[in-house]
Amino acid sequence: MNHPYTEKDIIRYVRGMMDVNETTAFEEKVKTNDLLNREVEEMKVTIQLIDQNGEQELRHRFEKLEQGLTLKKWFKWALLFAALIAVGIVIKNVLNDNKSNIPKEIYAQHFEKYRAPIVVRNSENIELEQDEAIDAYRKNQFTIAFEKFTLLCSETNKEACFYAHLSAIYENKTVPEQVRNQISDNKAYVAILLWHEALMNIKLGNTSESIRLLNSLIENGNYKTKEANSILVQLNQMNE
Repeated sequence: MNHPYTEKDIIRYVRGMMDVNETTAFEEKVKTNDLLNREVEEMKVTIQLIDQNGEQELRHRFEKLEQGLTLKKWFKWALLFAALIAVGIVIKNVLNDNKSNIPKEIYAQHFEKYRAPIVVRNSENIELEQDEAIDAYRKNQFTIAFEKFTLLCSETNKEACFYAHLSAIYENKTVPEQVRNQISDNKAYVAILLWHEALMNIKLGNTSESIRLLNSLIENGNYKTKEANSILVQLNQMNE
């Protein structure tokens, strides 16, 4: 009896890499499909054998074994060994595919654009510039928002400096030193910026920088520390 699942699907199930819905659907199919049930059991044995011995150990065992084999038996064991190595390669590919998806999943789960300001407080600039900066931010036009907020940034308008910095992060732009310095002593702003910069680095695949930023966030205080610790666990597992 045929079934729609591939060898990679079976490996993902045995390795516990399916989500709840996938697992439920898969197990329902296993109950009614003898072929799939058998393939699952065979895969469990195969994976256990590979996990316990490793490819190099299996190769070494086969080399010792082949010395005393007849040609017929040699072919039988050679085919078994080749099958085990092939499954091992597929397992590595599945695990690598899963690891490569981790950053995308983290970003999708945690990223949410920080709310737009209602008004830029204590601004000495004209009201039109404030409105244009806020409007650009709301429309996700972060390059324009960055330029507008940078012009508004000052000692008396640190909120504009914060949004200039935030817009720069979203556009992967370098933050001017004068903007950075204006808010460096504000722990609340710094924590929010660290969180968003870490997520953007995760999106861009800069894992080591993401880990550094998340650790800084945790040291900084109480903002998103639980989420940061959870992400760190995932990123460190991905690097193993």
